Amino acid sequence: MVNVSYSHALSYGYDSGRGRPMLRVQVGNPRNRDLAIQTLAHLDSGTDMTIFRGDVCSVIGIELMAGPEKRFQTSVIGASSLVAHVHRAKLVHEVLGEYDIEIAFSTQPIPEIFSV
Repeated sequence: MVNVSYSHALSYGYDSGRGRPMLRVQVGNPRNRDLAIQTLAHLDSGTDMTIFRGDVCSVIGIELMAGPEKRFQTSVIGASSLVAHVHRAKLVHEVLGEYDIEIAFSTQPIPEIFSV
């Protein structure tokens, strides 16, 4: 058996009715620390990339369509793909720290199917 020990204990929020864990984070422009927004993010430890709504880009001073396009597909048969554009952004959490990472910003509303 493998045991995992974590150095942090975090309080999660949960969205109404679904019980999915959410964490308050700040998403910001890595070139301008003044351009940032606080938001709740669904947690998915198995994901390869973080996806946020595209309207976050306008708040943090990033041109949504300027980044390379990436399509995401859910495992649900018959579901359409989600189109997003990838940008470097700063993700900040008060306990976990600051990270400059690639984030996908959606060009359309994110269906529930992608955040289950």
